[in-house]
This record gives sequence, structure tokens and C-alpha cells, in this order.
Amino acid sequence: MLKSRLEANTYGIGALITQRKLFCVPEHQRNFAWTTEEVERYLEDVQQAVERSEEEYFIGLVVLMGPLDNVWQVLDGQQRLATTTMIYAAIREWLLAREFKEDADQIESEFMGVRQLGGKYTPRLRLNSENRQIFEEFVIKPVSNSEIQKELKTWPKRSSNHDLLEASSFCREWIARFASCNANSKEEQATRLFRLSSYLETRVKVVCLDVSSEANAYILFEALNDRGADLSALDLVKNYIFSKAGVQNIELFRSKWSVMTQNIEGKDADDFLKVFWTSRFGIIQKLELFNRLRREYENEPGARQLVVDLADASEKCSAIEDPEHELWSQYGKDCRRLIADLSLLGSRQVRPLILAAMNRFDKKEIASFLWALTVVIVRYQVIGKGRTGVLEKQFGWLARQIHLGQIKNSFDSLSSLTKLLTDDETFHRDFCQHLEYKASRLIYFLLELELTERGVFAPGENLERVRELKGVVSPIHIFDVVDDTEDSEKTSHSLGNVVLLEDTYQDSLLFENFDAKLKVCSRSELELTRNVEFYCKNGPPSVRHRAEYLADLAVDTWKFGNLLYGQISPTI
Repeated sequence: MLKSRLEANTYGIGALITQRKLFCVPEHQRNFAWTTEEVERYLEDVQQAVERSEEEYFIGLVVLMGPLDNVWQVLDGQQRLATTTMIYAAIREWLLAREFKEDADQIESEFMGVRQLGGKYTPRLRLNSENRQIFEEFVIKPVSNSEIQKELKTWPKRSSNHDLLEASSFCREWIARFASCNANSKEEQATRLFRLSSYLETRVKVVCLDVSSEANAYILFEALNDRGADLSALDLVKNYIFSKAGVQNIELFRSKWSVMTQNIEGKDADDFLKVFWTSRFGIIQKLELFNRLRREYENEPGARQLVVDLADASEKCSAIEDPEHELWSQYGKDCRRLIADLSLLGSRQVRPLILAAMNRFDKKEIASFLWALTVVIVRYQVIGKGRTGVLEKQFGWLARQIHLGQIKNSFDSLSSLTKLLTDDETFHRDFCQHLEYKASRLIYFLLELELTERGVFAPGENLERVRELKGVVSPIHIFDVVDDTEDSEKTSHSLGNVVLLEDTYQDSLLFENFDAKLKVCSRSELELTRNVEFYCKNGPPSVRHRAEYLADLAVDTWKFGNLLYGQISPTI
């Protein structure tokens, strides 16, 4: 329940601009982003509503917080407010160009700017620092369209300011067309614009939601379920951080924030923030993130530490999701392989735990720790089908202990990880019953088992050669089971029914019978492929026999004592 003030009222969007007087877009909010297509859609919709004499036309929600020093912060709705201001600016320019100066001045004073007696002229709407100067120089102030076009050429096409200038120019062109439609004299045309201005003021409706805090706005958007895109927990954190920056630290804050945003570009910002928090303080609900972070990192020193920590975490989180990331060059190729394997296995719950270990463990400990996590994920989650919630809770607790320094290395973590580890008997049974549909996982499982089959207990040619085969083998089914019964599916997708075969032999299998398939398999470099005839010579029922043998190997493969597929760790 929201304990603080929350009020909703309906306004004409022009009336809202006039009555609330001053608005600003917080720094954390996204830049102006509407394309000319979106601006045109808005204008055409308004035109149709005007021409049909509709009583009102509803365009959505505006969320405001404040006022602080008589200024309302725009938490949602800046695109509509900015575009409406551009429409009024275009009407003003049309009127000025045709000597309707008093009307132009009235448009400006009611919808575009405020001037206190003895004071300076203040724009009613101020955008964020990225767009503010362009908006005020080329929308709020009277300028010719040729000046806008000249400035437009100086900005990259995909930049926010290019979009803003293009939208402003488009509004002017559209207003000129609208005014001249079925109107010959300039007086008739001006009357059409007066009617449009009035319609925007009173009939183009928004629901204005006043909130007393951004946290309340965030919770509200989550509850509405389709409003979260414009305001994330990370947006709120940014606004909080920069509100504490102070003049002396602003450049540091901007630099670190820029590093972070570049590292997480294209990713879920709130997901990153949740991983960051969990790596230090344990599991948390998404809706609690902002308030908990604000309490944990209080005041200017806390905000400074937070922005530094976020920048550092963003690079590590990026590396956790990318085995080719340059950061892994500090940890060695084994870590790259293990990160790739964990990514393939698909467990996102490991990320906070890996981040905590990267922050606290010696670099030489990370490989053995990643292997321990791989064992848990294979045994508990992928093969054992264990509950994700249990995994997340235990990993969150363990990450907290690592952050606090209670767990100092990979060996110390084993007692906690063992709680999630299925025993050998259960793992053997689960592995026999496991059905795998993903080719990438089939390759992973069978290559790992191949190393155990070969008895690889130290790095060397065997290890490297099997690793090299990863990119040149594909899984094939020994028996092609064609009916759709449950037993047939269990046979077809059992690991016991799959071998890896070098791609150079794949063409030999086209239209071949079972005996011919076995002959091709006998030429493979992989032992588990060559010896398939021994286990499957009695037809589909023998798949279970081979699955049991592979399960025997699996028990010896995915255990804490093995590191890097046969290389024994000095610490676990």
C-alpha cells in the first residue's frame, strides 16, 4: 500500500501546462525519443478529434512529483508534454510571421514561458541536460525554420537532439498545412489555429498523477504492469546519486555512470541492479531495490561509493555473460571455458555469486569456484530439476557471506554448496532419466563424459584435443524413433541414444540403416562414439543400458574434486 500522497486528476494538456506553470525532466529520465512518425500520429489523431468535434481525446498518463521550489518533476509523460509545447511553438511562429503578434504573445505566455515581475523569462518545460539547450534555443525561443534545418545538419541522425529538431520542424510544416486546409484568408487560417490551440488546452485529456516520491511512482508503474519502461529502479538510483553529487563531484559521478551505462547497454537495467544488490546483501524483491539502496548508501559519501561500485560491477557483470570479455584475460582460459559452460547451462542465479567471488576472492580461486558452481547447476538444476527459488535463496545467502568476508575462498564455500548437491545415487538415477533436447547441451554433456571415459586427470594433449572437437561435432540419434508415444520420446531423447560424430562423417549417414550407422561411428575419434555398438547392439531397449553407463561416468565427472574436466584443483 502506498502510504504517501497519491492524487489523480484529469486535465486538458494545455491547461495542465498553464496551471502547473513549471516542469522539469529529471536527469535520470530518458532523452526526447519521439520520431516524426510518432509526432505525426499524435497530430493526426488530434486533428481527427477536432474535425469530428469530439468532446475529448484522451492521450494517456502524466506522472508528476513535487512541487519543489514551484517546479514539478516529470516522471512520466515528457514526450507528450514536449511535443505539445512544440505544437504551441509552431502556432506561435505561424502567427508571428503573419503579424498576429498579440495572439502569438498570448500563446507564448500561456503555454511556453513564465515571467515574474522584475524577473527573467523562464521556460515552462525544461528537459534533461542532453536536450535542454536545443529545446530552449530552437523550440522555446522564436527562430526560423531555416535555422532549425541548419542546426539539424550538425547532429547525428540517430541522436536525441536530431529527433527533437526534426520533430520541431515537422510540427511547423504540419501547422502550416493544417491552417491552410479549407481556409483561404490568413484570418480564416488563424481561426483554425485558435480552435486547435483551444482544443489542446481543454479537450486533449491526460490523467495527471501526483506522487510524493519517485519510489511511489515506481511501485505504481509496476502495479499497472505496462508502465514500467519509462521509470526503472536504476532511473531512480541515478536521480538519487546525482542529487547528492555536489559541484565538486559531478564530473566523477558522470564519468562512472557513463561507464556503467555503456557496460550494461542492451541489458535489463533493473536486472543488473538486482544482481549487484544480491552479490552484497542477499536476495531482494525488485520493488524494494530503490529504497534499500538509498538507505544503504546514504548521503554524499554513500552516493559516491555507490556510483563507483556500480561502474565496477557493471564491467564484471558484462564479463559474467560473455566468456570472450577481455576481463577474463586476467583469470585465464579455464575461466573463459567455465563461464561459457555456465551460460550454456542457462542458470542466471549464479551471477550474483560469481560477482561476489570476483570482488573478494583471489583471482586464482575463481576457476575452482566456477567449477563448483557448474557441478551444483548440473546436479541440482539441469539434471535434478531442483527448484529455482531454493537455488536463488541459497546463492543469495552465500554471496552475502562472501561479501562480508566470512567465506574467503572456494574451499570455504563447499559446505554451503553441498546443501544443494544431490547425492551420487540420486544423481545417477536422474541422469538415466534425463531427456535432453538442446544440441548445445548434448555436445557439452557428451564431451565432458568423453574426458572421464578417457581417464583424463591432468591437462595435456587429450584434454586439448577433446576441447577442440567441440566446434566440429554434432549430436546424432542412434535409433530413429518415429512414433509419438511417451516411451518412444524417452528413448529418442535419452542421452543413451545420442552420440557425437565429427561433421566430416555426417553425410555418410544419409539414408543409412542402423548397421551402416554403427560402421560410421566406429571411425570416430571419440571413444564413446566408437564403442556405441557394444551398448546398443540389442536395439532401442538397450538405450537404457547405455544411459546407465553414461550415468556412471557422470557421477565421476560432476563432482567437487574434479576441476577443469580432469585437472585436480589444489583447493577443492
